[in-house]
Amino acid sequence: GKHVKVGISHTVSEEQKGRTEKRVYLSHFYAFLPDPPFEIIAVSGHFCFNHMHESDVGHSAQWISERPIDNRTTPILVMGEYYRCPVITFASGMTEMIGDGNNAIITYGVNDCYSRSIVVPKKKIEMLLSGN
Repeated sequence: GKHVKVGISHTVSEEQKGRTEKRVYLSHFYAFLPDPPFEIIAVSGHFCFNHMHESDVGHSAQWISERPIDNRTTPILVMGEYYRCPVITFASGMTEMIGDGNNAIITYGVNDCYSRSIVVPKKKIEMLLSGN
């Protein structure tokens, strides 16, 4: 395939009857050509990042973690689909994993309270961009 660069964008869906039950942040991957005019050639569907898990290091230090799990991940209706994710997530960085060209590291903030990082296989990102 073509050599492309990949980014993460987010959209904020405001509460609207028939569209969403509350204000929520959702993300997309987008692929673009590396040379001007940097044409966008693919955009994934919506996705959201997750909260900390009870087994994560530092979980108990986060005040929001003390809330009941149903309160932290209430299903959110957006455009006829339910997402079980925090209301606010915002990607802050993405880089290739050092020593492992098959994975990317994505950093993001959750509910303006704490940050997380996750390792995502590049093949998964490619699948999302191709609609699979």
